[in-house]
Amino acid sequence: MEAERFISEHKTLDEFQSHCMREAFQQARPLQTPDRETTPHPGFRDAGGNLSTSEPGSIGERIVSRSDYQEFAKNSGRGKMFKVEFPEVVGTRALTVSGAGLTSFDRQGVVALGVPNLLVADLLMQAQTSMPTVRFIREDSFTNAATAVSEAGIKPSADLDLSEIDSPVRKIAVVSKVSDELIQDFAQVETFLNGRLGYMVSAVLDAQIVNGDGIAPNLLGLRNTAGIQTQAKATDTALDAIFLAISRVNSVGFFKADGIIMHPNDWAALRLTKDSNNQYFGSGPFYAPYGNQLVPIQVPTVWQLPVAVTTAIAQGTALVGAFKQCATIFWRKGLFVDMTNSNEDDFKKNLVSVRAELRAAVICQSPLGLCQITGLPA
Repeated sequence: MEAERFISEHKTLDEFQSHCMREAFQQARPLQTPDRETTPHPGFRDAGGNLSTSEPGSIGERIVSRSDYQEFAKNSGRGKMFKVEFPEVVGTRALTVSGAGLTSFDRQGVVALGVPNLLVADLLMQAQTSMPTVRFIREDSFTNAATAVSEAGIKPSADLDLSEIDSPVRKIAVVSKVSDELIQDFAQVETFLNGRLGYMVSAVLDAQIVNGDGIAPNLLGLRNTAGIQTQAKATDTALDAIFLAISRVNSVGFFKADGIIMHPNDWAALRLTKDSNNQYFGSGPFYAPYGNQLVPIQVPTVWQLPVAVTTAIAQGTALVGAFKQCATIFWRKGLFVDMTNSNEDDFKKNLVSVRAELRAAVICQSPLGLCQITGLPA
């Protein structure tokens, strides 16, 4: 309206601009300095997201007075990360950011791919170690030299066949990078990364326990441990071969088998085995064999032993064992997930490095308590 009036009065552009400047200065409020004793501060958030309403002072004072900064400085910045969130600009005016014209989305998190189950490490006896190497004495063979002895007769002597075994602690780790924006914009991404990277490490541990060749930095896996028993399927059925392996653990190793490790494809072939009447040996899709009522299967079992169905073992091979008695995992450092922005040039690029790692040693103290089955499936 003002512009139309100036045009109708034949005013010049310079006169209109001068009028606007005068009006702007007349309407402007003088800058007020708040009373530091009575004016509440909007506060700032610390690294844990906690809101502090205490007097902040200058930006520099806010940073150096923080306990996490002092810890950061004490350690020369190594492996530490913290953030300070300032909800206002220096001075008295609040910072306002307009979102007009921007498109926003309600982020519902990350839809993850399916992953195999982690089962193998839980089968073993669990223990802790504070040393870089686990050393133990293993009896390699046993011969019962005892016999009936006549009065004043010479007693037979038994020689102990022992060997000293060292199992070094090995590290399994993975690192990934994620941007600050991704963590800020997707609330669930940080949790997803922690879980996914942790899974990667744990999945490799499962595979190492079964298949590791023992050459640094690999663990020595159960299948590659000298002295474990073997049972070839040959012309036997898969069910018979499994039973014979269980029998070997019991009769040769003198241990009671407590589990079986098997590939999903071998388990499927075994589970679908039928008799000559085309009836399932196990419970069928609707009924148990010969029309009996279906009993829901909570845990896969064969010959009354639980089966760990996992891709950590190769198809065509299964492992029967008294795992709790004959194999142990020693944890030197459990699964840790660390985050920092001081790695490489992360700070310059607004990136965060996420690292998941563990350290463990695996021993098979009684190899005769394990039996490997080859030549599957049925």
